[in-house]
Amino acid sequence: MSHLAVSVNDQAPNLQGQLSQLEALDVIGEANGGEVIRVDSLNEMSAIKAPHRSRAYVAGGNPSGASSVNLFVPITSSTYPYFLEIGPLFISGIARLSSSSDSGLTWLYNSYGGGNTRYANGLQITGSGLYRLSADWCVGSLSASGAYVDVQWQTSTGEQLGPIVRIGRSDEKRNSCVGYVNVTTSAVVGLYVHAISNAKYNLDNFNDILIYAEKV
Repeated sequence: MSHLAVSVNDQAPNLQGQLSQLEALDVIGEANGGEVIRVDSLNEMSAIKAPHRSRAYVAGGNPSGASSVNLFVPITSSTYPYFLEIGPLFISGIARLSSSSDSGLTWLYNSYGGGNTRYANGLQITGSGLYRLSADWCVGSLSASGAYVDVQWQTSTGEQLGPIVRIGRSDEKRNSCVGYVNVTTSAVVGLYVHAISNAKYNLDNFNDILIYAEKV
Protein backbone atom coordinates (compact mmCIF):
# COMPACT_ATOMS: atom_id res chain seq x y z
CA MET A 1 0.00 0.00 0.00
CA SER A 2 1.27 3.49 -0.81
CA HIS A 3 0.36 6.90 0.59
CA LEU A 4 0.75 10.40 -0.71
CA ALA A 5 2.82 12.42 1.76
CA VAL A 6 1.79 16.05 2.09
CA SER A 7 3.03 18.97 4.11
CA VAL A 8 1.34 22.18 5.19
CA ASN A 9 3.41 25.27 5.91
CA ASP A 10 6.51 23.03 5.54
CA GLN A 11 5.28 20.72 8.33
CA ALA A 12 4.70 17.01 7.61
CA PRO A 13 1.97 15.13 9.56
CA ASN A 14 2.74 12.20 11.87
CA LEU A 15 1.59 8.66 11.15
CA GLN A 16 -1.88 9.51 12.42
CA GLY A 17 -2.13 12.44 10.01
CA GLN A 18 -1.90 15.08 12.73
CA LEU A 19 0.00 18.35 12.57
CA SER A 20 1.45 19.36 15.93
CA GLN A 21 2.12 23.00 15.16
CA LEU A 22 -0.14 24.50 12.56
CA GLU A 23 -0.31 28.24 12.25
CA ALA A 24 -2.01 30.32 9.63
CA LEU A 25 0.12 32.72 7.67
CA ASP A 26 -0.41 36.35 6.80
CA VAL A 27 0.05 36.36 3.06
CA ILE A 28 0.78 39.41 0.94
CA GLY A 29 -0.09 38.78 -2.69
CA GLU A 30 -0.75 35.24 -3.90
CA ALA A 31 -0.55 32.22 -1.60
CA ASN A 32 1.59 29.22 -2.51
CA GLY A 33 0.24 25.70 -2.83
CA GLY A 34 -0.16 23.91 0.50
CA GLU A 35 -0.17 27.06 2.61
CA VAL A 36 -2.82 27.72 5.23
CA ILE A 37 -3.58 31.42 5.14
CA ARG A 38 -5.32 33.79 7.51
CA VAL A 39 -8.09 36.07 6.19
CA ASP A 40 -9.14 39.29 7.83
CA SER A 41 -12.89 38.69 7.66
CA LEU A 42 -13.69 42.26 8.59
CA ASN A 43 -11.89 43.64 5.55
CA GLU A 44 -11.78 40.82 3.02
CA MET A 45 -15.20 39.21 3.30
CA SER A 46 -17.05 42.51 3.09
CA ALA A 47 -16.05 42.67 -0.56
CA ILE A 48 -17.97 39.45 -1.28
CA LYS A 49 -21.58 40.37 -1.99
CA ALA A 50 -24.49 38.56 -3.59
CA PRO A 51 -25.40 39.99 -6.98
CA HIS A 52 -28.50 42.18 -7.12
CA ARG A 53 -31.43 40.45 -8.78
CA SER A 54 -34.11 42.61 -10.35
CA ARG A 55 -37.59 41.56 -9.24
CA ALA A 56 -41.19 42.52 -9.88
CA TYR A 57 -44.47 41.12 -8.56
CA VAL A 58 -48.22 41.53 -8.54
CA ALA A 59 -49.76 39.78 -5.54
CA GLY A 60 -52.89 39.40 -3.44
CA GLY A 61 -54.30 42.57 -1.97
CA ASN A 62 -57.73 44.01 -1.20
CA PRO A 63 -60.44 41.95 -2.95
CA SER A 64 -63.57 43.60 -4.30
CA GLY A 65 -66.16 40.79 -4.24
CA ALA A 66 -67.03 37.90 -6.52
CA SER A 67 -67.37 38.68 -10.22
CA SER A 68 -70.02 37.34 -12.59
CA VAL A 69 -68.32 38.88 -15.64
CA ASN A 70 -67.06 36.39 -18.21
CA LEU A 71 -63.31 36.41 -18.85
CA PHE A 72 -62.70 37.11 -22.53
CA VAL A 73 -60.15 37.96 -25.23
CA PRO A 74 -59.32 39.75 -27.39
CA ILE A 75 -59.57 43.00 -25.46
CA THR A 76 -59.73 45.23 -28.48
CA SER A 77 -58.91 48.42 -26.59
CA SER A 78 -55.64 46.95 -25.28
CA THR A 79 -52.18 47.29 -26.82
CA TYR A 80 -51.76 43.55 -26.14
CA PRO A 81 -55.29 42.20 -26.74
CA TYR A 82 -54.50 38.50 -26.17
CA PHE A 83 -52.65 38.93 -22.86
CA LEU A 84 -54.60 37.91 -19.76
CA GLU A 85 -55.77 40.73 -17.51
CA ILE A 86 -54.15 39.44 -14.32
CA GLY A 87 -56.26 41.57 -12.04
CA PRO A 88 -56.98 45.14 -10.98
CA LEU A 89 -54.30 47.38 -9.55
CA PHE A 90 -57.08 49.92 -8.96
CA ILE A 91 -60.86 49.89 -9.27
CA SER A 92 -62.49 53.34 -9.25
CA GLY A 93 -59.35 54.74 -7.64
CA ILE A 94 -59.27 52.13 -4.84
CA ALA A 95 -56.07 50.08 -4.66
CA ARG A 96 -56.72 46.34 -5.02
CA LEU A 97 -53.72 44.19 -5.97
CA SER A 98 -50.32 44.92 -4.45
CA SER A 99 -47.47 45.48 -6.90
CA SER A 100 -43.79 46.35 -6.91
CA SER A 101 -40.97 46.47 -9.44
CA ASP A 102 -37.25 47.24 -9.50
CA SER A 103 -35.59 49.52 -12.01
CA GLY A 104 -35.82 48.10 -15.52
CA LEU A 105 -39.13 46.32 -14.83
CA THR A 106 -42.46 48.08 -15.40
CA TRP A 107 -45.96 46.64 -15.03
CA LEU A 108 -48.26 47.49 -17.92
CA TYR A 109 -52.02 47.84 -17.58
CA ASN A 110 -55.25 48.53 -19.42
CA SER A 111 -57.01 51.68 -18.24
CA TYR A 112 -60.74 52.22 -17.82
CA GLY A 113 -62.92 54.97 -16.34
CA GLY A 114 -60.52 57.77 -17.17
CA GLY A 115 -57.58 55.86 -15.69
CA ASN A 116 -59.16 55.25 -12.27
CA THR A 117 -59.45 51.52 -13.00
CA ARG A 118 -56.30 49.70 -14.10
CA TYR A 119 -55.92 46.02 -14.92
CA ALA A 120 -52.35 44.68 -15.09
CA ASN A 121 -51.75 42.62 -18.22
CA GLY A 122 -48.03 42.68 -19.02
CA LEU A 123 -44.50 43.43 -17.92
CA GLN A 124 -41.96 45.54 -19.77
CA ILE A 125 -38.33 44.50 -19.25
CA THR A 126 -35.58 46.92 -20.25
CA GLY A 127 -32.59 45.30 -18.52
CA SER A 128 -30.63 42.68 -20.48
CA GLY A 129 -30.30 39.16 -19.06
CA LEU A 130 -32.24 35.97 -18.34
CA TYR A 131 -35.52 36.34 -16.44
CA ARG A 132 -37.73 33.70 -14.80
CA LEU A 133 -41.46 34.37 -15.03
CA SER A 134 -43.99 32.72 -12.74
CA ALA A 135 -47.77 33.01 -12.38
CA ASP A 136 -49.95 31.48 -9.66
CA TRP A 137 -53.50 32.32 -10.61
CA CYS A 138 -57.07 31.02 -10.59
CA VAL A 139 -60.34 31.94 -12.25
CA GLY A 140 -63.07 33.62 -10.20
CA SER A 141 -65.10 31.66 -7.66
CA LEU A 142 -68.35 32.20 -9.60
CA SER A 143 -66.91 30.27 -12.54
CA ALA A 144 -68.71 27.02 -13.28
CA SER A 145 -67.21 23.76 -12.06
CA GLY A 146 -64.61 22.67 -14.60
CA ALA A 147 -64.08 26.21 -15.92
CA TYR A 148 -60.57 26.99 -17.09
CA VAL A 149 -58.25 29.27 -19.01
CA ASP A 150 -55.21 28.00 -20.94
CA VAL A 151 -52.30 30.43 -20.71
CA GLN A 152 -48.65 30.59 -21.71
CA TRP A 153 -45.89 33.13 -21.12
CA GLN A 154 -45.12 34.87 -24.40
CA THR A 155 -43.46 38.03 -25.63
CA SER A 156 -45.49 40.68 -27.44
CA THR A 157 -43.88 39.42 -30.67
CA GLY A 158 -45.20 35.89 -30.13
CA GLU A 159 -42.09 34.16 -28.78
CA GLN A 160 -43.20 31.23 -26.61
CA LEU A 161 -41.40 31.25 -23.26
CA GLY A 162 -42.79 28.13 -21.57
CA PRO A 163 -45.53 25.47 -21.66
CA ILE A 164 -49.26 26.05 -22.04
CA VAL A 165 -50.85 25.60 -18.61
CA ARG A 166 -54.53 25.06 -17.75
CA ILE A 167 -55.71 27.08 -14.75
CA GLY A 168 -59.12 26.62 -13.10
CA ARG A 169 -60.87 27.51 -9.86
CA SER A 170 -58.78 27.62 -6.71
CA ASP A 171 -60.62 24.56 -5.33
CA GLU A 172 -60.13 22.56 -8.53
CA LYS A 173 -57.04 23.40 -10.56
CA ARG A 174 -54.71 26.20 -9.55
CA ASN A 175 -51.37 25.68 -11.27
CA SER A 176 -48.18 27.63 -11.71
CA CYS A 177 -47.33 28.84 -15.19
CA VAL A 178 -43.56 29.31 -15.62
CA GLY A 179 -41.46 30.72 -18.43
CA TYR A 180 -37.99 32.09 -19.18
CA VAL A 181 -37.06 35.01 -21.39
CA ASN A 182 -33.56 36.05 -22.47
CA VAL A 183 -33.67 39.80 -23.00
CA THR A 184 -31.06 41.54 -25.15
CA THR A 185 -32.31 45.13 -24.96
CA SER A 186 -36.01 45.13 -24.08
CA ALA A 187 -39.11 42.95 -24.19
CA VAL A 188 -42.78 42.96 -23.22
CA VAL A 189 -44.08 39.70 -21.73
CA GLY A 190 -47.50 38.53 -20.61
CA LEU A 191 -49.78 35.52 -20.19
CA TYR A 192 -51.07 34.74 -23.67
CA VAL A 193 -54.59 33.25 -23.59
CA HIS A 194 -55.02 30.19 -25.82
CA ALA A 195 -58.48 29.07 -24.66
CA ILE A 196 -61.25 30.01 -22.21
CA SER A 197 -64.13 27.86 -20.97
CA ASN A 198 -66.83 29.24 -18.63
CA ALA A 199 -64.29 31.33 -16.71
CA LYS A 200 -65.23 34.44 -14.73
CA TYR A 201 -62.86 37.24 -13.77
CA ASN A 202 -61.01 36.78 -10.49
CA LEU A 203 -61.88 39.67 -8.16
CA ASP A 204 -62.31 37.82 -4.87
CA ASN A 205 -59.46 35.26 -4.59
CA PHE A 206 -56.59 37.74 -4.54
CA ASN A 207 -54.65 35.62 -2.04
CA ASP A 208 -54.37 33.09 -4.88
CA ILE A 209 -52.63 35.58 -7.18
CA LEU A 210 -48.86 35.89 -7.40
CA ILE A 211 -47.30 37.00 -10.68
CA TYR A 212 -43.54 37.19 -10.34
CA ALA A 213 -40.49 38.02 -12.46
CA GLU A 214 -36.87 37.71 -11.38
CA LYS A 215 -33.53 38.12 -13.11
CA VAL A 216 -31.55 34.90 -12.72
